[in-house]
Amino acid sequence: MARFTVKIAGVDYPFTALTLRQSVDPPDEFTVELPKVEAAPAFEDPVDIYRDGVKIFSGLLERRQAVFGEEGERLVLGSRDLSQKLFRHLTGAQTWTETKVRTILQDLIAGTGLTEGAIADPFQVWHRWLQTTDADFGGDVLTDVEVAGTGTAAKVVLTYAGATKTGNIKSTLIAPVNWQSWIEFNAAVDEKNQTITFDILDSADNTLVGGITPAQLPYDLSALAESSLKVRCNLTAAPWVDGTALESSTGVIYASYPRRGQKITVPNKTLHTIIFAIHKEGSPTGTAYLRIRRTSDDSIIYEESFDVASLPTDSGNWQVFKLTNPPTVNEEVRIMVEYYGGSTDNWIRMRRYRNSYGENWEGVETSYDGTAYTDDSTADSNIVIHDKPSPELLEWSVTHHSDYTDFTVDYEYRFEAVNRLAAMLGAEWWVDSAGALHFQPQRGSDLSGTVRYQAERDVTVSRVTETFQLANRITVIGAGEAASRVEETEEDPASQAAYGLHEAVYVDKEIDTADAARTTAQNLLAKYKDPVEKIVLQVLPVYDFQVGDIITVTDPHTGLEGSYRVKVKTIRFTAEEGEQWELELATRLTDLPDELLKTGQLQRWLKGLA
Repeated sequence: MARFTVKIAGVDYPFTALTLRQSVDPPDEFTVELPKVEAAPAFEDPVDIYRDGVKIFSGLLERRQAVFGEEGERLVLGSRDLSQKLFRHLTGAQTWTETKVRTILQDLIAGTGLTEGAIADPFQVWHRWLQTTDADFGGDVLTDVEVAGTGTAAKVVLTYAGATKTGNIKSTLIAPVNWQSWIEFNAAVDEKNQTITFDILDSADNTLVGGITPAQLPYDLSALAESSLKVRCNLTAAPWVDGTALESSTGVIYASYPRRGQKITVPNKTLHTIIFAIHKEGSPTGTAYLRIRRTSDDSIIYEESFDVASLPTDSGNWQVFKLTNPPTVNEEVRIMVEYYGGSTDNWIRMRRYRNSYGENWEGVETSYDGTAYTDDSTADSNIVIHDKPSPELLEWSVTHHSDYTDFTVDYEYRFEAVNRLAAMLGAEWWVDSAGALHFQPQRGSDLSGTVRYQAERDVTVSRVTETFQLANRITVIGAGEAASRVEETEEDPASQAAYGLHEAVYVDKEIDTADAARTTAQNLLAKYKDPVEKIVLQVLPVYDFQVGDIITVTDPHTGLEGSYRVKVKTIRFTAEEGEQWELELATRLTDLPDELLKTGQLQRWLKGLA
């Protein structure tokens, strides 16, 4: 039988019962029942508990309770472990920006009486570089592409400038502070039956990985050793009519010849973009039109206007018309530029291609002199027609592990600040019996090969599997109000497919950057996207292990057979019954506090307040 010793202020106290609850969620707590003593220990007296001479708990006395009963007068004492010192000190108002995790923790424990223990350094923090709005894309290098739309509705599309069929967007340099490793590249696109590829570049724009297709996303970047990189999206559109071959021949458009373009049979196509090689000569003014007319009755199917004076004088200009309401055409039509103003030498000129008087692309050149049309089968107007919209980049992202985070405190208990930092980073922390604070990605060791409990021999099992706290779409709401509020969402499609959609919201008004909100949401998602299995064991104290360790449990009656983490270890000792252990195990580490994990209904309510 193990021997327990309780020392208070260095003095051994005889006791009748002892309970010590150790948990992966600080603090550890104890209660001890003493027979009647002449002088009760004082508050703040140091409490140390030993098992067979080894210290397993240290704290400062916080609770005294006098109990009167059939057994006479007793004194029950209680305390938390030395992490309680963090409750005795408040933070100030402070923000750390892109700061190492260890530095933040050093600042938080300064002056508390705790020392620095095993703090993971570097600490791998999940981050996601993300561009999804017009403001995000605004700093990138755009080549023959443009950003259409605003906010999260923004998308990158081809401009078709110069009648080009391709374009690209190259991101700013992604150079995380204290970078550790890349995780993956991902993007949301709408190909529109066209072509999109991606390249991963180094800081000097050399290609590290080229030709990534949307079907290959998300793309694993873990093999890349560069500490900074860029991403490039290449958009390509294939026009239905490609009349880009130029020669010196032109035709004029003005009051005496107000219409010119291409007569063409369109076989049930939706026309999205029309490009003509036109420029102005002299100083024409007024309004001109792009019009699509039926050849059968000259009725107008589509039109849009433009300012003639805005045309350049460059004879190589390609004027792009992105049709706002693209018409679907299944007949012969005339696609023309029409201008009813101007005069000789103050007109619009349209490039035309003759090439030894043969037809070169769909249709023929057509013009109108105010009375009748002339269709020239020996020439074509220089025209490009796209029957599909531009491919679209909607957003792109790069995830990485780097040792930094953004963190804000504002006059709160330092215990709560450390707890919040751990929740945000998906970390675990504890204070040992020497008063050292430890902060790690995961506490404990894998002892599943050596610590094995079997039902009916040395363990009694109670097993529960539950999904009531499952969350596979988590929104983090941080600082700010209305449109300026920090709000980021992460979700897990695989969990949603398996268990349905479970929404949750985590509210922390000290989170004041999108990056910190994304990091928090991702780490919470990793913990709560799967059902939690809780197992309570009554076991014999035949093995040596701690909370956080992984052990093996086998119970043929409940089908339990596998490795589980020790979430809570409760030690009870009395002289009559000796030492007993109760273990709470879980395949998932912790339960998200009810006050921070709410339903989608609460999420909508919070949004309604802004």
